[in-house]
Amino acid sequence: MVRADGWAPEAQRLRLSTDGSRNQIVVTLRREGVVRGRVVDANGNAVPGAIIRSFYVRDVAEQSILNGFAGGRPTTDENGRFEIRGLVPGLPITLRATLGSLSTETNTITVSADGMGTDVVVNLR
Repeated sequence: MVRADGWAPEAQRLRLSTDGSRNQIVVTLRREGVVRGRVVDANGNAVPGAIIRSFYVRDVAEQSILNGFAGGRPTTDENGRFEIRGLVPGLPITLRATLGSLSTETNTITVSADGMGTDVVVNLR
């Protein structure tokens, strides 16, 4: 796994040689994807302090590699806003917000590949 600030993480599977030969490995990083959003309640009011969880929507083998790098668990600010950085652009992610016993339906979005970020509204019920 290769990670750098401002870049999306990249994972590559390596096959090691048994004959002692060396292989050169080149890892190409892409600019990070960013998701910004706001968590609101049923009345449209901001929900501060909600925890946002994000997971890549990929096959199980790849998900296990990247899942820990899906933006961690940011918490919404006093205006219900959050930002998740370091995402792989062009890949779908699933978002879920929780606060105490309240949670959201699962929202699946595709991370923007244009570097501008993707904006979402998450409804907490």
